Amino acid sequence: MEAQPAKQAHLDDVASIERDNFPCPWKRDYFLQELFLPMRFNRVILCRESGALQGHVLAYQFSHYIVPELHISKIATHRSAQRQGVASALMEDLFIFCRGKGINTITLEVRVSNTPARTFYTRLDFKDDYIRKRYYPDGEDALVMGLRW
Repeated sequence: MEAQPAKQAHLDDVASIERDNFPCPWKRDYFLQELFLPMRFNRVILCRESGALQGHVLAYQFSHYIVPELHISKIATHRSAQRQGVASALMEDLFIFCRGKGINTITLEVRVSNTPARTFYTRLDFKDDYIRKRYYPDGEDALVMGLRW
């Protein structure tokens, strides 16, 4: 696997992974906007053998002037690559970026019903912070989790 910055050429694959993984997927155009906004951390993981996109992570820094915090807006892996270390590799790349920038807090939202994702984040030492009621378009609550070091 090889991590690299996300590019416009990856958008169709990113959008496809999104549709396969989420009940209320982001549209391709929203990912396009994410690539060109400042203060973003966007990475994709490609399979070295085939060059196929295996997963992606999108995050942004709230304000480097006020608080050194990064928020993960999306992380997903291709169904054929799940539970093979892709998400862990994306998170490790993100952790290295944060340490290099002096960012000591990472936050994210996860569906309260998404037990596999919650377990994954807990293994990475994320802690439950609070619930955002009816956060998702279908009305499901989000659990906000945070990692601080």
